[in-house]
Amino acid sequence: MSMPEADFEIVDKSQVQPLVEDNGRIRIFPVFPFNSATRFEMYSIEADAKGYLSSEAHQQGTQEFITVFSGNLTININGEDFVVTAGNSIRFKADSPHAYKNTDDIICSLSMVIYYPI
Repeated sequence: MSMPEADFEIVDKSQVQPLVEDNGRIRIFPVFPFNSATRFEMYSIEADAKGYLSSEAHQQGTQEFITVFSGNLTININGEDFVVTAGNSIRFKADSPHAYKNTDDIICSLSMVIYYPI
């Protein structure tokens, strides 16, 4: 038995338990966890100065969409660095190892959507 999906859902970030990485310097809030019907998940992320997070390759065809709201984020994909500054976004194929680093002295705040293919 399944419940029909509501027409809307408001997520209060203060009620979301973050995943903590890099000794607390990275906080990942799963705003909308993976949904097999839509094939994506969405996170709100806070990275303290010099915060670092590495990720193994996702399944073939997976893409990430990141928008930086404050600070600067360096994303390393296959050994190449891409700097995304506040107000800007990046989309990349996430089916190879990649890493994120806050290269600024202030908190980097960003949104991440991960899309998984069929």
